[in-house]
Amino acid sequence: MTIVSNKVEEITRKNWIDWMKVIGITAVVWGHFFPEGMSDFIYAFNVPVFFVISGYLTKENRGMRENAKKVAVGLAVPYILLALLKVAGFVFKHITDGKALWSLLYVVTGVHDYNGISGCNNLWFVYTLIIIKLFFPIIRKQRILIAVLAVVSLVCGKLYSDLDVDIPWAVPDVLLAFPFFALGYLIRVHNPKSNVQKNYNRLSFLLSAIGVILLVAITYFASSYNGEVHLFSGHYGNNIFLFVLAALSGTAMVYLLSKLLDSVRWHGLRIISSGTIVILTFHREFIHPLSKLFDKLDMSLIMQNVAIFLSSVVIVLVFIPIIMLLERYAPILLGKRK
Repeated sequence: MTIVSNKVEEITRKNWIDWMKVIGITAVVWGHFFPEGMSDFIYAFNVPVFFVISGYLTKENRGMRENAKKVAVGLAVPYILLALLKVAGFVFKHITDGKALWSLLYVVTGVHDYNGISGCNNLWFVYTLIIIKLFFPIIRKQRILIAVLAVVSLVCGKLYSDLDVDIPWAVPDVLLAFPFFALGYLIRVHNPKSNVQKNYNRLSFLLSAIGVILLVAITYFASSYNGEVHLFSGHYGNNIFLFVLAALSGTAMVYLLSKLLDSVRWHGLRIISSGTIVILTFHREFIHPLSKLFDKLDMSLIMQNVAIFLSSVVIVLVFIPIIMLLERYAPILLGKRK
């Protein structure tokens, strides 16, 4: 029975979405190395692509109660448990000076590391997504309203960013994140029979490859002029239009690349895709020693960037056995019931 279920899952599962998530999480790890000359490019799309995917995967007909239960099990519980594991060392170290309570408060309220106190860290993305998913069922059947709110949200996000508030808080991050979530959802419901994918299938491999190259160029140049995006603190860079352009072209780039890789079916891909939240939480523990090593080595900028990219891929692969163990013994951390 289990074997049959697994086979059905592999057949019905969209392989290209798994590829998008794997490419996206690799870009997140890559970006946290802060490679010289590449950070603006990476940060232009590595977070927006996940909000687009989340919107695309959101069910159209799920009720409020069912949705709340899904969000609780799939996002809220893993967020709390993983965030507490992440700050556990800090909490025990500062149990007597009051900072431990601030750290726990930051986790509950979605505040990033702030003023030397550990908070939700990289899991701000999950906190922001929880907020979006909880209120989204109220408007999910009103497509025009969703589009209008996406524009209004983007404008408000610009105003907030222009205030230059230096508090990395997941709540105002909703303003710049919601438009991408809405886009993913509208693409899904506007093409219920996957017309976009059917049109893609008519494209040749060569045209798709050329498309990826063009999108890389657009994303690179737009992000270079826009500057580094700090979505974790609600900042879009220098220009809101360049921010949107780079995010959309970068997401389209990841989509086309994922479709090119769609025929490559590998079980490890599904494992990484299902455990991106764990990679998001703990990948920096692998980055820190490697960054120190690269700083000591006498390498050219090109060689260092190559080494950083390859290290990012290796770090993602290292999580495969970790995620497999969690799937078996602690599925609740991955948003699954035992």
